[in-house]
Amino acid sequence: MVKRLLTMVLLLTGTITLLAQNRTITGTLYDGELKEKVPYAIVQLLKQDSSYVVGATSDEVGNLRLQLLQTDDLF
Repeated sequence: MVKRLLTMVLLLTGTITLLAQNRTITGTLYDGELKEKVPYAIVQLLKQDSSYVVGATSDEVGNLRLQLLQTDDLF
């Protein structure tokens, strides 16, 4: 349940920046029930078939940055 809430919050609060060759997803992770930032959380971006794309760990205040290469296919 918490995993799904964190994913939803990441998608809703994160911003996607498209660069020439790389894409970056940034955001802040919040606990859905406590409404507090989540430090040092491990986040993985998966394709629909559950294969791994990229992962990252949030910093001490819950900020997160996922770096995607142009070759990373998300569909």
